[in-house]
Formats: sequence, structure tokens, C-alpha cells
Amino acid sequence: MLADEVKSWLFIEFSVPEGVELEESDVVEILDSLKLKYKFLISQVIVFDSNNKPSIDKVDKLKLMIAQIVLAKYKKSDDESDYDEDSLNFLIYESQEILFSFNIVGEDISDEDFINYLVRIQDGEVINYDKESEFLANVDYEVKHYSPIPLFHNIRCSNIAIFKLRTLSLGFAIIGYMKINSEFRVTIKAFKYDMLKYIIDNLHKYEWIQNVKWENNINWNWLMSRSVPSGYRIAEEHITSNELMKSFLKITKANALEGKMSFVLERLLNKGYLNEKEYIENISSDREINKFLSTYHRLISNNFPEKGIWIDPSLGLIFDEKNREDPKRIIENNSFEKIYAPTYHLLHYIRMFWHQEFVEEVVKKVKEEFNIEHSNYKIINIKTDAQFDLKRDGDPISSSRDIDILIRIKDNRKNSEYIVAIEAKRNADEFGNVKKDIEKKITQRYARIFKAFIMIAYFNKNDSVTRQDDVKWGHDETPLKRPLFLCANTNFQSLVSDLKDTITMLSEMTNEYE
Repeated sequence: MLADEVKSWLFIEFSVPEGVELEESDVVEILDSLKLKYKFLISQVIVFDSNNKPSIDKVDKLKLMIAQIVLAKYKKSDDESDYDEDSLNFLIYESQEILFSFNIVGEDISDEDFINYLVRIQDGEVINYDKESEFLANVDYEVKHYSPIPLFHNIRCSNIAIFKLRTLSLGFAIIGYMKINSEFRVTIKAFKYDMLKYIIDNLHKYEWIQNVKWENNINWNWLMSRSVPSGYRIAEEHITSNELMKSFLKITKANALEGKMSFVLERLLNKGYLNEKEYIENISSDREINKFLSTYHRLISNNFPEKGIWIDPSLGLIFDEKNREDPKRIIENNSFEKIYAPTYHLLHYIRMFWHQEFVEEVVKKVKEEFNIEHSNYKIINIKTDAQFDLKRDGDPISSSRDIDILIRIKDNRKNSEYIVAIEAKRNADEFGNVKKDIEKKITQRYARIFKAFIMIAYFNKNDSVTRQDDVKWGHDETPLKRPLFLCANTNFQSLVSDLKDTITMLSEMTNEYE
């Protein structure tokens, strides 16, 4: 049961002025006096499990008492600058734990070697390292700190190191490591993705990183942790899975029918039907298309007089109601036109779901061809129709970005992965709005997850539309940038080729956008 629960921890971090040494025993004495059941304490970081959160009152008392001790020690120091209780940098936040594991293969790395790699991480500090059994005995199984939620036990490595960054307020990371069989096993437990990514990025400078057998992708895990339930497609799944809709989607992919289908789709998307002239001149002789259309008579309502209309539902007649005693029939004033339209459910599918499914088919075809044509790169995952909270810190609470398709690509040369987000739009001239939407609904923090964005459009009536631009976050001289590409075509295979070329191009990009 516990293994399935998401483990959440409360952190209290504080800093002391330079020159002041706050002993761990000082903080322990305060915690004990307040009867606070904490899980772990190290380097001005106090950890509580989610079942033992301190009350707001006790947190305020804790802050006050720590500040008083710091102030007393500060007054004994030689520093003459001002310092008071309000100067204590005191941060409280809650985070879920993140477990990330990988194996290093084909390298003769010892426990001592690995600790040395950690020690050499810039701005990092290995505070403590020991056998797992020592951490279990002193923390997880110690009566004073015991709780049903383990801090160290689920790392499952025989050696453990506590790692902290001096420059960021990200708590700390617990890093398990051990030699097992012919491989070297590493498991990192972090509480912020920034910390996890910082550690992994710094390990990339070592040659052995090329021999890592990755179990997962950091950015992919981070992105999935920001997902929020959508479900709007699930409610109408019966529409998209209907054989009629599948048959319609299939003919929109037929290269030979592309010219006629784009004509029909433009009319159906804009007004919902074809008039008689449009039908006769363009598709009346094409059975593959006109089988989806039925004949209707459309009432031209603006042919009625503006006022004095009376409808008798029992007779189905419309009268001019100038005289209620002797109403005049005006059936002869009604005007109809012959139109050709799909059934209501098919038209609903075309307007709501067809284009996204068309784009999904394009991406699936690209994956199939791309993985055959390339040995250096491989599309390993496609995820469709997901919503994410990419604006706020903490647990995701609402949708800020609806991403139509996510592509996860493996670079076999660098033993790394990257993520591309795809936006499906009907018209190419929506490119500028997509760019603004990305900037607005994805913050710089989460924008780093993606290597690029691609907009796929069906119609492109304006050939001057920009086909590539940069999305930017930040206002300094070196803002974070990510490329945004446009692929637009009504021809299915041409769109496949365009998208495939675009993915190949961004795969070859250097770190210009890092």
C-alpha cells in the first residue's frame, strides 16, 4: 500500500550570516523543546514527513528561536554590519520525492571514484556519506525519527551520500551507489527537478556517461509530473472510434484525392456544407468523397418578412399575421437551396477531432519512416492530447498548456534524449498566435524541458507566413530560446516529408538553444 503512495516531504531551510557557526545540536535542542517530530536534519535543512507537519504557530516559534540564537552568535562575531531577526532567510515548502536510477556499464568505477565525481560537481558539497545500514539505523529505524514513510530505505543501494548545492535552495539530494555484478548502480532521490537535473548535467562531463544505461528521461519524468487530467476526448471516444469517422480520416490521407478533399474540408469547416454549384462542379462524380455527403434543403431565412411571422406547428405552415382573424399563408415566400452535407455526427467529428487525428497520423508515419532512415536518432515515444500545468511551482493544480502531441527522441550518439511539442492548427496564419501562447502559458523554468516546438497546419493560403521563429523567455542579453517551426500542407505525404525533414534538422542542431 505504501509503495503506491506518492511520498511528500515538508522542508524548512534557513541560512545564517557568514562567520556565524550554528551547531546542529543548537537546532536539535529547539526542535525537541517544541516537541516537533522531524525526520532528518542536515546543514540548515529540516525535513518532516507529510504525516508530521508542524503547525503554523510552531513554525513561527521555530523561526523566532533560531533567529535569536543566530543573533546572539552574530553579536559575538567581529562583523559590525546590521543584522536582526527579520534578516533570517527562512524558507518553508513541500515537495514530492523523485527517484531516478541508472546503471553505468562497461566501466571499472569504484565507490571511491564515484564519491570523487560528486565532490567535483561545481557549487556542490558532499555533506556526509556512509553505508546504507548506518542511515537506516540512525534515521529510518531510530525511534526519535521513526515514521511509516522511509527517507533512505527505498533507495536500495548499499552506500549513500548526502549532496547539497551551496547556490540553490533545493533542499538536498540523497544519492545511493554500489557495484552490482558488472555494473555500477546509482539512484538519486531529489525533491526538486532542478536539483536532479543539475546533478545529471554535471555528470555529463565525464566520459563514462556514454556508457550509462538510462532507465528513464529526466525531462520526460518532469513533464509527466506536471500533467493534469483532461478527459474531454474520452467522453466522446465513441465518435472518433466510429467506422464512418475512420473511413473519412483515411480518404483525407489519400494523395490522389488531396485537391478535392482540401476543397471539401474548407467548406465543411467554415460553413458546414457545399452548395449545389460547388458540389456539381467539384465532387459530384467522385464516389469516394460524395458518399460522405447527403442532400438537404436549406431554408434561406432572410427571405421572410422582418415582422409578423406566425407558425402553426400542427399544419407546418408559416403565415403573415397581419390579421389574426384571417391569416394569410406565405408559403410561396419561402426560399430553399439544395445543399450537400455530412451527417451531424460526422460534421461534429470533422470540426472537433479530424485535424488533430490527421496530424497524429502524420506523426505516426514520420516515426515509422524516421526510425528506418536514421541510425543516430530514434523516435521512442509519442504522447497525444495531454494537458499540463507549466506556469506554477509546486503540485500541478490546473491546465496552462494543452499539448496536442509530444515526441520523445533518442540521440544514440550522445546517449541522450530530447522532447518536441507539436501544436495542431488548421491554418498556417495562426503561427504568430501559437508563439504568443507558448510564451504566455509556459514559464522559462518549464520551457527548458523542450528542445523545440512545431506547429502543423493543414491550410496555408499565405505563403509569406514565417516558417521558423524563436520563442524567447527572459529579458537579459542571453534569454532562453527555443525554435518554433511551421509545417503546413494539405497533402498527407508532403506533410510527412516536411515534418520528417524538420525533426532531422532540429536533431542536428547544436547547443545554440541550450
